[in-house]
Amino acid sequence: MSAVNGSDAVLCVGTVSGLRRSLLDHQGSAQLCAIARAMPGTAATMADVLAAPLILYGLSRHHALSCIASVTALALGWAVYEQSDGLHDYLEEMIGFDESFVAGLEAMVSGFRVD
Repeated sequence: MSAVNGSDAVLCVGTVSGLRRSLLDHQGSAQLCAIARAMPGTAATMADVLAAPLILYGLSRHHALSCIASVTALALGWAVYEQSDGLHDYLEEMIGFDESFVAGLEAMVSGFRVD
């Protein structure tokens, strides 16, 4: 297995960072996404759509979906913490949200391997 190449990793980091920024632009949106229910009967179609770009890079469908789920969970969870009245200030004393998010995302993406 080989690692996803550098330019593709940069694209992934940029895309997921954009998701986080979009969530942060709308107070409460991250929590709404976290508790939303999926439309019944759409899982297979959505899985194909979500996995397609990473399949082009050589990942299996299953591995692509696992990678996408991981980075999406990171972006969504991070945004939930940033929008939390109870945790934002507390966490901000410990970490810089932007820098820590990018460091975690880059570490995650660098571990993605082509099947």
